[in-house]
Order: sequence, then C-alpha cells, then structure tokens
Amino acid sequence: MQLKNRISLILNNIPVNMITNDPTVDCTSGDILRGANNKNIKGAGLPHFIIYLGPRPNSEHEFLGAMLTTSDKQPENIPMKPEHFKEKDKDGNPYSVTYKNSKVVAKLYVKKMDWRPFELKGQLTEEGLTFVTKLTDGMNPEYYHGNL
Repeated sequence: MQLKNRISLILNNIPVNMITNDPTVDCTSGDILRGANNKNIKGAGLPHFIIYLGPRPNSEHEFLGAMLTTSDKQPENIPMKPEHFKEKDKDGNPYSVTYKNSKVVAKLYVKKMDWRPFELKGQLTEEGLTFVTKLTDGMNPEYYHGNL
C-alpha cells in the first residue's frame, strides 16, 4: 500500500495494518513482520515471523533480522517472556503476533527485500528488543538454510 493511501486511511480513522515494501524506511527495530513472498524449501517448514533489527550495511536488497519460532527442537531457540511483546499498537488495536510460547533463534539473519510486501504483525517492547539485540550483538549475519 502506498504511503499516500495509508495516510488517507489513517486520517479517515479506517484501521489499517502497516504494509511496506521497504522495512529499512518504514520500520523500526523490534517490529515483527511477515513477508508475503517469504518461501522456504520443501521440508523446512513454514516461513517464520521476522523481528526487524535494521538495514544491512552496503545492501539495498537485504536487511537484518531475527527469527521467531515456537519450536523447542533446537538449542539456539531461546525462550522469550510475555513482557517482551506489545499486545496492542499505539491506537489500542491488538497485534496478531504476541507472546505464544515464543522463542527467538539466537542468530543474526539476513532477510531479503524480494519477500515484499511486508506486513507489520506485532512489536517487541523495549525490554524485548534489548533481549534480542543482546543475543545477536557481535554475530556475523547469515542466511537461514531453509529460505529460498
């Protein structure tokens, strides 16, 4: 959705989920996104929600993020807490992604812009963002093996 159309909907008090083609422009660290065209290879499961962490230096086609999961299968899946997630946006609308036995994969991932459009599905609290950035700080970014 173009920014002009979003502003029109907001001014007319029509609820709208933020949709963006460029998270590096429209998002802030801690936003939880779903990429409409994020696809995984067969056997890798469904695409995960993305915690937006920031732009990838020297790349217009990628950004940095973390991966949300509910799986207990991997030791790098670190449990999060309910207080790491905002329940509602600033206007009181409930987010669709909140704490649900959530874990974050303790890796810094490269995310692709060609998964656009991205829809805002939730947001971490300041405490949640601090938790995730402490886990990923100093890591070299990598691609998730299951992404196409």
